[in-house]
Amino acid sequence: MEIRDLTIKGEFEGDEKLEKRIDNFQDYLNLINSRDLDEEVVNSINSSIDELNQFIGTKRGYKNKLVKVRSKIVRLVEKQAKLVPQNYYRKLWLALGMSVFGMPIGVVFGTSFGSMAYLGVGLPIGMAVGIAVGASMDKRALQEGRQLDIEIFS
Repeated sequence: MEIRDLTIKGEFEGDEKLEKRIDNFQDYLNLINSRDLDEEVVNSINSSIDELNQFIGTKRGYKNKLVKVRSKIVRLVEKQAKLVPQNYYRKLWLALGMSVFGMPIGVVFGTSFGSMAYLGVGLPIGMAVGIAVGASMDKRALQEGRQLDIEIFS
């Protein structure tokens, strides 16, 4: 079963940023289409693409819908087929590192020095830890052949 293509409506043409996002997402869809996916996953992707292709509204609303659909499909493919785009885990763990590692480290610094002004010290430490964890997971995905040759950008 084939994954459907995205269509650009006439009212959204001419916006270079939007067209780049759509082209990038279409390239991603073409890459996952070349892989062997379950029919259930393909049906879910196609229903999301149909929902996006039938969108009626403003350009801003379409951009928001595109981001939501893209995120939903990337997460679905990651969970079901274990296929990820380049730097997927690094981007994911950057934010997780700041919240999971950085905030507690900042609280420790703040309480030990007696001033919560040191709370921000932990954020860059957590960011570095998150990037390191994510980069190692991306490297493992590349070695296992689960990484697609495309980077999804915002």
